[in-house]
Amino acid sequence: MIGMKEYFKRQIILKDFGILSQEKLLASRVMVVGAGGLGHPALVALALAGVGHLTIVDHDRVDVSNLHRQFLFTPMDCGKFKADIAKTRLETMAPFLTVDAIPEKIAPENIIDLLKNADLVLDCTDNFKAKFLIHDACLSLEKKLVQASIYQYEGQILYFDGKKGSPCLRCLYPEMLFDGCVGNCAEVGVLGATAMAFGSLQGLVAVEALLERPNLNPGEILTFDLKSLETLKHSFERKETCPYCTGEKSWSEILLEYNSSYEIDLQEAILKKEQFVWIDIRSHAEITPRDYLFLKDTPVVAMCKTPGFCDVLDREKKYLFFCARGIRSQRLVDDLHHKGAVNVYSLKGGLSSC
Repeated sequence: MIGMKEYFKRQIILKDFGILSQEKLLASRVMVVGAGGLGHPALVALALAGVGHLTIVDHDRVDVSNLHRQFLFTPMDCGKFKADIAKTRLETMAPFLTVDAIPEKIAPENIIDLLKNADLVLDCTDNFKAKFLIHDACLSLEKKLVQASIYQYEGQILYFDGKKGSPCLRCLYPEMLFDGCVGNCAEVGVLGATAMAFGSLQGLVAVEALLERPNLNPGEILTFDLKSLETLKHSFERKETCPYCTGEKSWSEILLEYNSSYEIDLQEAILKKEQFVWIDIRSHAEITPRDYLFLKDTPVVAMCKTPGFCDVLDREKKYLFFCARGIRSQRLVDDLHHKGAVNVYSLKGGLSSC
């Protein structure tokens, strides 16, 4: 039987750490959303630091393209849920850890229930909609949040303490950023070491926050360029008129920003496929002949081959736009509705739902 004090001996003897800090970590519950490039080193950092309970939320499955940076997985794991595999590997390496694996996609309908028992949340996702949703839910529940993002060789980390009156993400970006304005790892690439560095730092910031001695303050953005090894710390102030961190905006009002009535799930779309003009908004490089097999004989318009297509939509027809994951198509459909278009819809989850 491994003793706790012996196992964490090198950590406990650290100045300003000690047995009380170790016991506090063992009693902590942390939720990590995203078990990908950032989530991997963050999960390992938390597990080996002695956090007692981790909940991993990720609906994605292991793909061969993940293996160069997501080191908990092997080629034999391809096709399996990331959350399930990560749980098994982490519990093997950390004897004082229990893990819950939730292979689900976060959504406005489940986010509150998922987060409610966590002491702190790590956002290791790779799209803006998820990041804003996690942030807004943490703020509503007054949960601590450590958020990280990477782009090729660069990245940033933010910490929010969940307290009303502290600067929040909406003070910095009052309007939700849209996916597509910055490329993700699948589109622009990523160095495995970049993900490992930022995920590890994210884990460190989380540990310090759990011990009530945060090394990053709300309203600070820590940025690194790992190619030039330049480090910067930016600050932003809380906006007195921000309706989110003042609590003026209720959760039900916030939900309205995320619930789109213009999304159609795959099952419904296939049943009604002949009622729509199917529009693929992806780039040439993303399209393969196999992508349209589920549509059989239904024709598909590729926007990359038809410039200006959205400028001449027929109001008598119904249009179903789709992309890889449903993020870009939803944003486009929202924009078209704001411009007065009718009968335009987005395929929920994109081709990843096929």
